[in-house]
Amino acid sequence: MSTRHRVRRRVILGAVLLGSVGLVAMAMVGTGAAARTSSLLVVNVSQKQTIKDMLNGKFVEVVTCRRACSTTTVALVPARAVQPNLSGAAAEKLVVIASASAKLQANRATKVTLRPTKLGRTALPRIGSVEVIGRVNGVSRTSKSDTGSANWTYIMKRR
Repeated sequence: MSTRHRVRRRVILGAVLLGSVGLVAMAMVGTGAAARTSSLLVVNVSQKQTIKDMLNGKFVEVVTCRRACSTTTVALVPARAVQPNLSGAAAEKLVVIASASAKLQANRATKVTLRPTKLGRTALPRIGSVEVIGRVNGVSRTSKSDTGSANWTYIMKRR
């Protein structure tokens, strides 16, 4: 395993905290930094959401920004989930199946609905269950240099 993959895995695993109510991802400030209380974003994804919810536009994440910010979210799956005949490095690439963007007020939890992409609308009905990786990026609207990101992982089932 290359150093790049180890660092990415460490960053993703360090950012994801499993809670009894849902998946909580604390924002990462800078590359490889630990989650901090002064971070910009906090993201919560309910464990009860399904592929059917994603297709119907009902897959929701709750995002809170410490300062007024703009966020962009992408939901990624391995390419082999979309095209089972892939192998090798091509199968390990991540493809976007849903995305969302929102402008948030400071310290207010906001529901952000992920909308499936064209690829997601065609591929998700054929998938039984899949591990989804969510990446949320936020930029403060008052200071463009104040940024944060959060990652979450979730095994999404059909129903």
